[in-house]
This record gives sequence, structure tokens and C-alpha cells, in this order.
Amino acid sequence: MPTSEELKQISLNWKKTTKKLFEEAWNDKEAFSNVVIENVGREAHVLRTLRKENREAFCTAIFENREKIKDGSFSLFSLDGMFENNMPSYISKICHIINPHAYPLIWDTHVMKELGINYNMNKWNEEVSKRKADVAFLSDEEIFKKESGIWAFED
Repeated sequence: MPTSEELKQISLNWKKTTKKLFEEAWNDKEAFSNVVIENVGREAHVLRTLRKENREAFCTAIFENREKIKDGSFSLFSLDGMFENNMPSYISKICHIINPHAYPLIWDTHVMKELGINYNMNKWNEEVSKRKADVAFLSDEEIFKKESGIWAFED
């Protein structure tokens, strides 16, 4: 079993690599969709939450909303009803990678457990607001480190 520090480093490396891939694929729908499926879906173990027949539509929805994600105006729950399980974990991973200042936390069972949120939307929103203020002057990588530390139970 990896140590907390090893888990944190794995998470950080994945975030930095995936951010670079999103930046490189920003204007290419096919390449962008590949990052959504392969680098986020498979590598972050959330692809299982999306039925194969919905993958193209999901990628299209994310691609069409990428500017809203980038400017922080996209809601993790704005695709409610379009896909199974409302996809907050998958979507929050994408949002966090693209714009960690607006999305400083990933909706993830590890993170929620560590923060004592337990799927409580009000507590989640309060925590995100607090974290936004805390990370306002940090670099993307520093925010990635903070979130990875929470996920790896080191915060």
C-alpha cells in the first residue's frame, strides 16, 4: 500500500500532466475528448460511472462548456439529468484540473470523508467558498498540492 506522501505525489503528477494535456487539446474537440476519457476517466477511475453510449455526449457537453469551466461560471451540477449519477466526481476532476482557483476541491469520497462533508451540499459549498479564499494567491500547482494532500489524508 502506498504511503500518504506517495499517494499525494501520484495525485499531483496526474493533475499536472492532465492540465498540460487539456491546454494542448483546448481547441481540438477530439483531442480534448480523449483527455476527458483517457486521462480523467480511466486514470482517475471515474469512467466506470459513465455508460459507454453516453461518452460522446458527455465529452461534447464538457467541450462546449470548457470556457465556463475556465472562467469559473460552470456548476458541477449543471449537467444534472443528462447523465447517470449526475457525474459530480468526474466533472469536478475536470473542473479542478482546468481551473483549480474556481474549483479548489474535487467532489471525491476521499476528500469528503477527510473534510467531514459526507455528500452534504451546503457543507460542500461552504468548504469550497472557504478554500477559494484560501487559494486566491496560490499557483495552480500549489492548489493541486493542497487538494492532493486532502485526498491522501494529509491536510
